[in-house]
Amino acid sequence: MTRGAALRGSSRLVIVVVIALVAATQAHAQDAPPASAQLAEVRELALRANYRTALPAAQALLARTDLDAETRNEALEVLATIHLAMRDEAAAREALATLYARDPAHRLHDPDASPVVQSAFARARESAMPLAITIDHTPPAGERRTAPEITARVVDHADAVHEIRLAHRARGASRASIVVLALDAEGTASGRIALPSDDAAQTIEYWIEAAAPSGHVLARVGSPEAPLVVEVPAAAPVVVASAATTVEEHDRGEAPSGDVTGEWWFWTLIGVAVVGAGVGIGVGVAVASEGPSDGSLGNVTLPLLAF
Repeated sequence: MTRGAALRGSSRLVIVVVIALVAATQAHAQDAPPASAQLAEVRELALRANYRTALPAAQALLARTDLDAETRNEALEVLATIHLAMRDEAAAREALATLYARDPAHRLHDPDASPVVQSAFARARESAMPLAITIDHTPPAGERRTAPEITARVVDHADAVHEIRLAHRARGASRASIVVLALDAEGTASGRIALPSDDAAQTIEYWIEAAAPSGHVLARVGSPEAPLVVEVPAAAPVVVASAATTVEEHDRGEAPSGDVTGEWWFWTLIGVAVVGAGVGIGVGVAVASEGPSDGSLGNVTLPLLAF
């Protein structure tokens, strides 16, 4: 076998293996239980102190790629609790560091947690190093009077972001309206800023925030103190044709633009109509005063008969 044939055979083998792995992953994802159910199972195992079973179950849950930000953070919390219960402080610190990097304001869900667990979570929260998250956004042009569409994309660590918040206000307003935008699978969110009912031009100030499940702001574009701005033009005026003569045109003896009374054919038609109406009236009067005219056979007077 030549070297080229061997390389081609190896390439085919790699392709087959990749296809098989992808198919197996998809089949596993279809057979996997809902993440919420899997998380509840891990919590139940930890509550029963079955840590040796709970630990691999928590790790398997965190290995999933379809977890939303809130579920992943809760799974990290349970994992850290399991490590603390098993006296593995190094593993617990690692899980807590990951958790509080994703959400520096995360609060322990279990109000009855032991003092050891509460102390470990408090130390991790105080020493948290948040993830460096970036929001990619291009302000809209605002060339037409339409509700401006705002689009934002989380560039890094999108799985740590729970929601995108769009805050907007008219320039000079004391309060801002907040619209919550859901993220799609690519970390992109979009929404529109509603315009007021009047047709006047508007200067709209806005800013965008990426929030963790606790509500902590992980990243921001613009701010209440230095907002982004979009200019929305006034609505185009609606021109309605009018036959009324303006004062200036009347003083000059001119017919208004677009007025048919200034056309020669208009008065010609009026004259023809008047003459025709006069002739018709004259004929009608003559017929009424003279009686019916003789026909081609003359008039016949019928005698009155009495019975």
